[in-house]
Amino acid sequence: MNALPSDDLHNLPPDQPARLLMIAQRRLSSCPAAANGTKSVVVAACGDYVVRLTAFVPGMITNSVSPLWVELYDTCTERALDSAGCNDLSEATAAAEELLAEAKILNAGGRQSGTQP
Repeated sequence: MNALPSDDLHNLPPDQPARLLMIAQRRLSSCPAAANGTKSVVVAACGDYVVRLTAFVPGMITNSVSPLWVELYDTCTERALDSAGCNDLSEATAAAEELLAEAKILNAGGRQSGTQP
């Protein structure tokens, strides 16, 4: 299976977390690691809210830290709103499904000037 070009990500239905996670995982494999030993890519965005997949580079984690993390990030406040540590892609898919639903709710609710959700 070939990875889709990043422009094709916008054509996928946002309610397909398994498909989005598979694409994100493939993108992670070609992504350079940050200085802290993580690789991170956007799974999907809904307005100002972004769901990201982060993986730790092998050898950079301890047994007590999950190797995959799915995070809901608010681009306006530049902070994580929620996250879930996952041991495999099936757990990450379930977490992404929940966080994508949360992003849709937050985006639909709007934001008044100067307020945080």
